[in-house]
Amino acid sequence: MKLNRFIYSTDENPNYIYSWPLVSKITRKIFDCDISLAFITNKNEDDTLVQRMKEFGNVHLFKIIDGMPIGNQAKVSRMFTATLYPDEVCVLNDVDLLPLQKDFLVNLLDAVPSNGLAAIGRNAYDGASEIGLSGKFPMIYTSAMGKIFKEIVNPNDLSYEKTLKQWINMRIIDHKEAINNSHDCFSDESLLRALIHLWRDNNRVIYLNRPDFIGMRATKRIDRANWNIDKEILNNNGYIDAHLPKPLNIDMLKIIMEHFNLLSKDIIL
Repeated sequence: MKLNRFIYSTDENPNYIYSWPLVSKITRKIFDCDISLAFITNKNEDDTLVQRMKEFGNVHLFKIIDGMPIGNQAKVSRMFTATLYPDEVCVLNDVDLLPLQKDFLVNLLDAVPSNGLAAIGRNAYDGASEIGLSGKFPMIYTSAMGKIFKEIVNPNDLSYEKTLKQWINMRIIDHKEAINNSHDCFSDESLLRALIHLWRDNNRVIYLNRPDFIGMRATKRIDRANWNIDKEILNNNGYIDAHLPKPLNIDMLKIIMEHFNLLSKDIIL
């Protein structure tokens, strides 16, 4: 299947929201696709910040829901946003994970039928036997048509708030599925695994390996824990993605910005 849209999400946390212009600009340059953002906020459409954010892609505003950590709400809102694009292949991604290469994802999605869900990076958990990891896969790059996400995430066609409230105190496979857990004890990967378990057509999940995984480590990633960019590798499309520094540091991004012909003013909210 051919991807149509990347979907990101954030709340007002400065560690994440300020990555939105950069990831939107570069994702669009690489994949020539549409970009959407699920923004968890009580701001209104006419707010100055919201208007600025809309310059970088489609922004969907979702009100903060009492009773669940806002970070948990932001994570799962990507899945709900995908349901709003039923006839498009949507790719979920972290707003602080910057794609740097097209071929990796396009080649994997070529093997996925239009009615399937691509679970990419399952090999991150190879050898995992404990219940907390078995059957899970990273949320990043999870891809499917919006109507497939809807079958899994919102089969009863509920409102946004009612959909998320269904996941309060949820426990199907492990204790990390409940959206009202503390942020450190919630896993959107666990939640999606549980929803797939409940999906009657879960044989349509296509599990795909990320080719550069060694355990949980992505060897073709620029990682914020050891930020070091090799210009030659970058110029030869040798990096798959970059885990952006928190808080966002323009000086650390200069090599990437030059590579994509971006100026600081282009990526500042």
